[in-house]
Amino acid sequence: MCAILRTFKPMRIILLVAFLMGLLETASAEVVFDDGNSLHAQCQIETSISNGYCLGYVAAVADAMVDKRTLSGRQACLPRGAMRGQAMDVVKAWLTKHPEKRHFEAWGLVARALSEAWPCPK
Repeated sequence: MCAILRTFKPMRIILLVAFLMGLLETASAEVVFDDGNSLHAQCQIETSISNGYCLGYVAAVADAMVDKRTLSGRQACLPRGAMRGQAMDVVKAWLTKHPEKRHFEAWGLVARALSEAWPCPK
């Protein structure tokens, strides 16, 4: 094995290790990036990194719902002038108010919170 590694350049070794780690990752059953519990926890921490993560997550879901696009069966129509921080506050309040729902995927919960706060006109 050492003779093989000596013939590889360092970058090839890094790529090989990354590839093998990727194979191990694909062996897991289902990938869920964040559920409501983990997003709620991140949104409660008062550091710039956690606050940025929370704000970015909420903003990404809100952006995905622009122009009445449906996400998780829901639509949200954020009013003109609504700020990202305002949307984050809505989601934080919703997650705090609904601990019984936090085991679901975070993106769906964010979509629900935004659609309940700012429903689209029918």
